[in-house]
This record gives sequence, C-alpha cells and structure tokens, in this order.
Amino acid sequence: MFRRRPKPQPSLFLASLPKSGTDFTTNALLRMTELRMPDVYARPGILEEMRTGYYPEHADFFSMGDFDVQLLRSAVLRRYARRGQLLGTHMAGSYFNRRALVDAGISRVSVLMRDPRDCTVSFTHHIDRAGPDLRNYHSVYQYVPRDYFEWSHARKLAFQVRTFLPRAVQWVESWLGAFAEDEPGLKIQLLFFDDLRRDAAQFMEGLLAFHAVEAVNPGALPKASEMAHFRKGEHGQWKDEFAAADRAFSDALLGDRWEQAFGRAADSHRRLARARECQSEGAFCAAAWHYFEVLQTFPRAEGALQGLAGACEQAAVPIAPGIREALTQYAKEPARWFEAPRELLADLRRGLPQRPPEMV
Repeated sequence: MFRRRPKPQPSLFLASLPKSGTDFTTNALLRMTELRMPDVYARPGILEEMRTGYYPEHADFFSMGDFDVQLLRSAVLRRYARRGQLLGTHMAGSYFNRRALVDAGISRVSVLMRDPRDCTVSFTHHIDRAGPDLRNYHSVYQYVPRDYFEWSHARKLAFQVRTFLPRAVQWVESWLGAFAEDEPGLKIQLLFFDDLRRDAAQFMEGLLAFHAVEAVNPGALPKASEMAHFRKGEHGQWKDEFAAADRAFSDALLGDRWEQAFGRAADSHRRLARARECQSEGAFCAAAWHYFEVLQTFPRAEGALQGLAGACEQAAVPIAPGIREALTQYAKEPARWFEAPRELLADLRRGLPQRPPEMV
C-alpha cells in the first residue's frame, strides 16, 4: 500500500528592523513550532566564516548582504518555501525583494518594526558590545571608523543618529510603502516591537496564525534575559539618550514622513475598502468589524475611526463617547506611531456589534 505523504508545513518568512526583537522572536518560533533554520547555517565553520566579514557566495544562501543592502536569491529561496523553514532577514521592502519572494513561491511575509530612534540607541549599544573584532562583519552594511571604539558613548550615538537612523527610517518607509502597493501574490503583516514587549504570547499567536503554522509547544516562550542580544527593550529610550543636536537632526530628518507613510498604508488597507463596500450594502455590523481590523494595525487611521463610528451608529450600537475621544486624542500624539493603545482597542472591541458568523 502507498502511504500518503504528510502535507508539507509552510515556511515562515520574517523581515525585521535590526534591534526590534529579532533574537527573541526567532528563538520563540524555534521553541514553539517545528520550524527549523536552513541547514546551511548549521554546517561546521560557516558562522565563523561569516563573522570575518567575507564569505564567498554559497550555493545554499538564500540572500546576500544584510539590512538595507540585503538581496534575496529567488532560485535558492524557492527550495525553502515549503520545507517548514524559518527564514529570517533584516531586508528592506524593495521591489527586487518583493518580486523575489513571489517568484520563490512565498506569499506571506511578516514585518517586525520599532521606532527607529529606539533602534538607533539599541544598535549603538549592540555595536559597542560586539567590539572591534566584528568591525569587518558589520562593514557589510555599515562602515565603522577604525577608532570608533575609542569614542565616548555620546559621540558613538551621534554617529549612529546620522548614519544608521536615516537608513532605519527609510527601511520602515519601504515596508509601509510595500503594504500600500498591495501587490498581487504577496500579503504583508505589519508587527510592532511594542506589542511583543507588552504581551509576547499574544504577539506570537498572531504571527503564527497569519502563516498557518502550528504551535506544538505554545508554552515554550523564552525569557528575555536568555536572549544573546537582550538589553532593555524599552520604548522611548531615545528621549533619554539623544543629545540636543541629535534630537534636532532627528526632528529635521523625520518631518512629516510618518504621517505620509503610515497614512498611505492605512488608506490602502484591504479591509478599509471592504468595510466601505459592506457599509454601502447595508451590512453595518460587518463594516464595523472590517474598520476595527484596520485600527488594529493603524490605530491613528482617522478614516477608519470615522467609518467605524458611522457603521456602529447605523447598527444601533454607537461607540462610547469616551473611547472615541481617547482614540482621537491618541492620534494627535506625535511620538506614538509605533505604540498602539491595545487596552483602549480592547475596550472598543467589547462594545462593537455582534460579529457576523461568516467573519468568525
């Protein structure tokens, strides 16, 4: 008799901004699921060779480079797409990389981001801890001056504010722009470090559900202190560490870029269009839930909040005035683009009309 082959487990593709919880998330996925890293990284001497800063192109590497200079190799990546692999990168959301994902048969990617100013502080500490021995390794994506490790912390941070921060900002813009493009064949899940820090179990549940990967050991979350790159993971730490000149540079760099990038992404959310369709068809309860899903990712989306309020009124279940006022006030706070008001959204969810059965 012929035995039916087990259905192959999908691979999980993760792109994360450096210093946004990559180490924790990767270790959690490896402990909680049957996902495995590509075998090439387990070969003797390969990691040591990579740490030297020069490693000839290996036939089994699915990418070359790192961070915003990382490019995927679709022909290699295709071999990993349906083998239950954990494919983690720091790559930007360039058109080249998005096309490579689709060409390799990967239809879903999760993107983990954090306020780039906080990442800059963490990255400065990370490079400092790595020390001069890894200077050549880091030169893959950043030139580190030879006397860098003799500088004061303030000078190192000032250097990274003017080198790493602009690239991190554009990295976030690249993925928000990719989300806004909404290209056929690729679904993008936007994730935020603040949610990981607040409730790691819930964060992992949403990540695994998006990729339809089973958690065979859901209670195996690692402790943050076990992670090799763990430091503080605090939100808003840049406010304490940036000097006045660093703040001025950062403010001038950002301008209204977050308003533009997040705004375009929110306006392009598939659920927003569906919510408006449902509302025009008189399906007010369904519309309310579609609007709410937009707010889950983009809680500052004014159009979604207004649409939700209207749909709830039409469904005869109006939003509590205090909740709407609190969300409106949250949206006016300029520094909270990467920090969602989860408790407030939970209160909002409890007051929504009954969810239609087809949406459960």
